[in-house]
Amino acid sequence: MSNIRYYEEFAALSHYLSFSRTSEELCVSQSALSKHIAALEQELGLTLFIRNSKNCALSEAGYQILPYVEKMLEAHRSIEQISREQYLKKEQARKNPQICIASCPLIGAYKIADLMARFSSLHPEIAVGTSEFEPGVIPKMLDSGDVELAFVRPFRSGMSAYDAIEFVREDIIAVLPKSHPLSRETSIPLSALRNDPMILIGEQAELHYVCMQLCLKAGFTPASRFNGLRPDNIMALVSLNMGVALLSQNFYEYYKRENTVGVPITPTVSTSIRLIRKKGRKLSRPARFSGISSIRVLKKL
Repeated sequence: MSNIRYYEEFAALSHYLSFSRTSEELCVSQSALSKHIAALEQELGLTLFIRNSKNCALSEAGYQILPYVEKMLEAHRSIEQISREQYLKKEQARKNPQICIASCPLIGAYKIADLMARFSSLHPEIAVGTSEFEPGVIPKMLDSGDVELAFVRPFRSGMSAYDAIEFVREDIIAVLPKSHPLSRETSIPLSALRNDPMILIGEQAELHYVCMQLCLKAGFTPASRFNGLRPDNIMALVSLNMGVALLSQNFYEYYKRENTVGVPITPTVSTSIRLIRKKGRKLSRPARFSGISSIRVLKKL
C-alpha cells in the first residue's frame, strides 16, 4: 500500500484541483506531488485525475474512491490521536508515578485515608489515588488493570485469583437499641435474636453474605426490615428501635449512636479487610518501589 501521505495529497488535490495550489498548501514541490499521484494511480490501476496544462479534474474513478479515502484518512487521524494520547499518558506516568487503589466503602471506618496520607508523606514522589466503589465492581477493575490494589473483604466467590495481605481482623457484633432486653449482656448467642427484625448491610456488600451465613448457621433466616450500604443509616434505624443489626466492630465504633449498644456474639466470629492484587499481574514501577511490592510497603506503615 502506498504511503498514507500519497492519499493525503490525493484528497487535497481533489479539493483544490490545482497542482500548484496543492503543492503550496502541502509544502511539497509540484514535481514531487505529480510523481506521488502517478505512483498512486499506478498502484491502484486507476486514472484519478484528468489533467490539462494548468488544472486538473477528478476522473470518474477518482470520484468513486474519494469518500473511502476520506474515511481512511479520518481513521488514520484518530489512530494517530490515540497514539499521541497514550504516549503522553505513559510519559506522565513515568514523570509522575502513581498507585491506583480501589476500596469498598471502608475508607473512613478503617482509617485507609490516614494510611494513604502517611504513605504520601514518606514517599511524596509517588501519587496515591484511592476511590470507593461498590464491592461487585472491584474484581472487574483488578482483572482489567484499571486499579492495581484494593482494600476488600474476602469475596464470596473466593480469593484464589489474588495475592492478599490481611490489613484488619475484627469481630462481628450485635448492635442493639439500649432499650433491648439483651443490651446489658456481656455476650449473647446469635440465636437469641431470631425473633428480632434485622437491619442488614446491603446485599452487594460481602459483609451481608457473612451475616446471612451466620444467621443460617444459628438456625434461622433473619427477618430483614431494611437493607442498605450505609452503616450510618443502619445505626440510625437501630437507635430508633426499628430492629437489631449485625456489623463489624470497626463499623460500629465509627458510626455508633448514643442510643445503641454493641454486644459480642457467641461463638465469636471474625471477618477481615485485606489489601489485594491480581495474582501474576506485573505491577507498575511505583508499585515495585524499592523492589518491594506496594502491598508490603503499605502494610509496613
